[in-house]
Amino acid sequence: MFNIAVCEDNEVERRILLGIISHIVRAKGLQTTMDAYADGEDLVRAFPKKRYQLVFMDIVMERLNGIETTKLLHELDAKSEIVFCTANREFAIEAHEVHAMGYLLKPYDAFRISAIIDYFLQKYPEYHNRTIMLKVQRRNKQLFHKDIICVESDNKILYFHTISQEKVKVYGKLDEMEQRLNDDTFLRCHKSFLINMRHIVGCNGTEFITLSNEHIPIRKNGRKELVECFDQYRMEELEKSIDKMTESIS
Repeated sequence: MFNIAVCEDNEVERRILLGIISHIVRAKGLQTTMDAYADGEDLVRAFPKKRYQLVFMDIVMERLNGIETTKLLHELDAKSEIVFCTANREFAIEAHEVHAMGYLLKPYDAFRISAIIDYFLQKYPEYHNRTIMLKVQRRNKQLFHKDIICVESDNKILYFHTISQEKVKVYGKLDEMEQRLNDDTFLRCHKSFLINMRHIVGCNGTEFITLSNEHIPIRKNGRKELVECFDQYRMEELEKSIDKMTESIS
């Protein structure tokens, strides 16, 4: 969960930006709160209670411009990430001087906004806690993607194997659940199994082995490609870890 603020004194543009961001965070399955402010002074007053991790900030505002607002926010929390929004590029130097994370030109480009949110999540992976809501015995149960080891299908019954060793039973089809999860870290390795690559620690050629020592079968058809897909995922995760270590050292 993280908090997003939009600070824009033009009501129409404020609504457009809110709509785009809302659509993107829903599509990515992110847990966020969103608030909108018509000027920098209101945002600064509200900030100590809410502590926004990501702020989309208009630069040209009448009462307190975006650059000055950002300086005040960083006095309250230096880790708050700012994305400046403007109709021209003339403030690029000032944006760099206050360590803005991004710079959006109007009219807004949804793909650019999506890329900025992806960059934020790469920088702060702790906020990328995607969840899925399941109906279990007529009650809603929320599971974090990261806590799911695999999903097993058995005759229209799905079993969610979790890191707490709990098996969550729901009715459904694995094809449909794969679409609902919509998460690249899940690999359809078998007609009856969808495995979370976060929890794979090895492969014996015909099975993936998880941290909890579960042996998940790999289908014969396309086995080589599935193993290569996991190897690629593992390499990318290793590169991310090296990048983080390098950043912390520097």
